[in-house]
Amino acid sequence: MPTPPERLASALGALKTLQDHGHRAISGTDLARSDREALQRSGFLKEVIRGWYIPGRPDDAEGDTTTWYASMREFVAGYAQKRFGDRWHVNPEQSLLLRSGERTLHKQVQIWATAGTNQTVKLLHGCLLFIYGARELLASSPVQDCGGLRLVELPAALVAASPTLFVQNPMAAQIALASLADASDVLRILLDGSHSSLAGRLAGAFRAIGRRALAEEILGAMRRAGYVVNEVNPFEKPLLALLPGGRPESPYVQRLRLMWAEMRERVIAAFPAPPGAPGDIDALLKDVESRYVTDAYHSLPIERYRVSATLIEKVREGFSPRPALCGAACAEPSRAAPFARETGGTPG
Repeated sequence: MPTPPERLASALGALKTLQDHGHRAISGTDLARSDREALQRSGFLKEVIRGWYIPGRPDDAEGDTTTWYASMREFVAGYAQKRFGDRWHVNPEQSLLLRSGERTLHKQVQIWATAGTNQTVKLLHGCLLFIYGARELLASSPVQDCGGLRLVELPAALVAASPTLFVQNPMAAQIALASLADASDVLRILLDGSHSSLAGRLAGAFRAIGRRALAEEILGAMRRAGYVVNEVNPFEKPLLALLPGGRPESPYVQRLRLMWAEMRERVIAAFPAPPGAPGDIDALLKDVESRYVTDAYHSLPIERYRVSATLIEKVREGFSPRPALCGAACAEPSRAAPFARETGGTPG
């Protein structure tokens, strides 16, 4: 009969296999009951909703949200993919926000699915997943940089987004508009759906961000097709800076440009005067070394903790994954990542 450490090691092996195959949301049917229960008891598996789990860290404090928010995108993507296949996507406005480099995922995530039933699913820490039953889906694709979430393509998202997007999230709207190489994909949707009012809003938005040629192209094409289009600028306030639109550039770079334009004066005013060269080099290096271990440890929750083969072997040999992490390991400042070395864990 296997010992408890051997049973846990076997369960960790099963979990590692799922992680290696890209499983983001762990269904109760993905694991044998004995493995699932062993992993839950040891803290390596946390239940999100009934029958659905995420890999966890055994040292997480009660109420700690780090593991959940580090895994939320992957969980929603994996859960939706298992339930709906490819027949789902994040709603247009949240898709546009994420495609524009926004890293904050709202506590309420809305997805569209053809088999959806307008259902609200309660997740961890007050987060909600609303599943809207859509008769038709928009053009979308999974984005690995966003945890595998299926996001609506920018042209379709811009057409489907409400006017409040330009007021409440002007930075995201500006980045999305600047990221389009030309107006052809947007025009195709506008002409196919007879969207004269939307055409006027998008033409005004393109003109506001400095892309006059695209604004004129949209107005001209719609009017030649017989539509009456009145151009309207949807931005409530003047934009602080213009982006070099029409060329490939990371949305994160674009977001940094706009954030710096917005905050530059305040940052400069808040910064203290340069301290100059340090007088005691040895003391400075000692201080840096003492902070290194703590920073390396905190990077593990941020980057997501994954089960490794080394951890499985240590557990099989009787290693407990639950001891305080800043015991003997933290007493050696030269060890860059004490938890990773003691447990064999690696950032995800």
